[in-house]
Amino acid sequence: MKAIVILITLFCFRSYAQNCNYNITVNNFVGTIQTQQQAVSHSFSISSGSNSNNCKNFRAFYGKGNANNYNRKVFSGNKMIDYNVYKESGLNTVLKDFGDAGAGEFISGNLESSNTSYSFDFFFKLIDLDSVFSNGPGHYNDLIPISVYSVKNNGSLTHQKTVYMNVGIVIPRYAELSVGPENMPHDPSATQHVMDFGTLESHEEARALLNIKGNVPFGIYMASQNGGALTNGPSRVPYTIQVGSNSFITLSNPGQSHYITQHNSGTPQSSLGFPLRVRIGEVPSNPDSGDYTDVITITVNAW
Repeated sequence: MKAIVILITLFCFRSYAQNCNYNITVNNFVGTIQTQQQAVSHSFSISSGSNSNNCKNFRAFYGKGNANNYNRKVFSGNKMIDYNVYKESGLNTVLKDFGDAGAGEFISGNLESSNTSYSFDFFFKLIDLDSVFSNGPGHYNDLIPISVYSVKNNGSLTHQKTVYMNVGIVIPRYAELSVGPENMPHDPSATQHVMDFGTLESHEEARALLNIKGNVPFGIYMASQNGGALTNGPSRVPYTIQVGSNSFITLSNPGQSHYITQHNSGTPQSSLGFPLRVRIGEVPSNPDSGDYTDVITITVNAW
């Protein structure tokens, strides 16, 4: 009987993930909500410490943040604001995390030269002020992880580094005004109005409406170019002005700002109206002919 010896040799191969020594810098984002929706650009920079072709291409994936879904939100206590992070300024492609991202739902780039910093843009969607009017002013925050993967020549991805970006969004303290005819709805573009008295007569009145929309208390101030008088060259016709239910006053001293009244809370979202009445004083018995004018500057200060 002959014995047969079978020699089995085992080879063990160990695979190591390549360290590309990426250096990634992303600043915290701070954006301020305005009257219209905005697409606000931001960026991160990245460089590779490796010359390997397996490190020249990368993909960056964006986590969900504290909302734990892709309807991202910033928080301030129990209040929140919607926002999101997009690939392009058109705000079409929401950036997502590894494992969730579909085709193109990430930032990709090429790092052709090692130890060279490259910058890549992405975009925040900030909603309009009316959408959060009831929140009042405040600072809101979220934290987004950005995970960067190298793309090997065979297309496989290797996680290299995760950095964190704080997202801060501000609802500002604001008040805006408009002025126009009585019963005019608020229109922030309406910042000039002519009160035409026709032929001046003593004690006649003209009326207008001042609308103010704000999310905080505010004060109203007025200044007269001519110090409370309609003028035509050296000729003057005095007048007084009333705002809301306040008494008639004279805007004396040309250009001086006069405190008129205040409102100790925010307004309704549609605005708050303050009726204006201008009353002509004594018209001289033989006034010079011509146009008598003055310019009143109205200022609203958010407190």
